[in-house]
Amino acid sequence: MGFAANCNELSGMVGVAVSTGYFGTMPLAYRLRAHLFFKAITPVSNALFGYVRAKDLNLMEDLPPKLAREWARWCTNEDFFFAPKFARKDPFLRTYRTLEFPVHVYTASDDEISTEDNTKNFWKHISTKEPVKFTRYNAADMPRKSVGHFGYFRSANEPIWQDILASLNSFNERAA
Repeated sequence: MGFAANCNELSGMVGVAVSTGYFGTMPLAYRLRAHLFFKAITPVSNALFGYVRAKDLNLMEDLPPKLAREWARWCTNEDFFFAPKFARKDPFLRTYRTLEFPVHVYTASDDEISTEDNTKNFWKHISTKEPVKFTRYNAADMPRKSVGHFGYFRSANEPIWQDILASLNSFNERAA
């Protein structure tokens, strides 16, 4: 949201698994997969197809080549795109330091990317009018005993949806 100059027109924001994607704080097995994705699959796919065909590999949605390369560079730094070597290239990052609406962030204990450290590393760069609220789900307490990074909106994790809906409703009530 901070890349949008008019983001402060929002009445609130729900963040689901919003964090940096720093390789260094991912679990080792996932970190290895992430390196394989960005250092092998991405360049080969870009060369063959002109974009990253991630969807065909059941990894995520397809990605434009420049986005994938930039994302890979961000993931090498614990401060992600807030790191000085990246941030000075993007004047819109200053908007992140002046968010004037409430924010509620949802994460899960088994999220391989939005680890506790990666979540903290992202949100330490954000300034808001009121404190950001965080809800971290213990994956073992969820119906399927897992959430992961890509499972927040699976039907088994409907309790998360209910909490997100409650946050959105509270933002609407405040704005009314």
